[in-house]
Amino acid sequence: MRIRCFPAVPVILALLTGIFLRVFVFDIFRVEGRSMEPAIKSENILLVSRAAYGLRNPLAEGYLLRWSTPRVQELIVYRDPRDGEFRIKRCAAVSDLGVVLRGDNSGDSVDSRLYGSVPVERIIGKVLICF
Repeated sequence: MRIRCFPAVPVILALLTGIFLRVFVFDIFRVEGRSMEPAIKSENILLVSRAAYGLRNPLAEGYLLRWSTPRVQELIVYRDPRDGEFRIKRCAAVSDLGVVLRGDNSGDSVDSRLYGSVPVERIIGKVLICF
């Protein structure tokens, strides 16, 4: 007996796989601003690992399961504690209270020097590639 695949099944599987990857594994961001120059320039594209530090909760801020914390010098994408916007900064220190984040271009960067450490729950992921 032959079984025929419904034509929509591969499309639905591809769509579900893409959604899963986007929500839990990888994300792509475009940089706006000069706070990370010269390492990262405005209009650069970032590939970010959402799974670098754990499995994020897709419905609320934070992690369902954490297996790592940021390390000093890693490039981090996080939600700004003031306005909820996505930002990129370099990890300067990690403590029990959170992560201290700094921009490479200190004269043009709004970072932990102004709003303190950022809770780990607000970290979206680690930058893997910048192009």
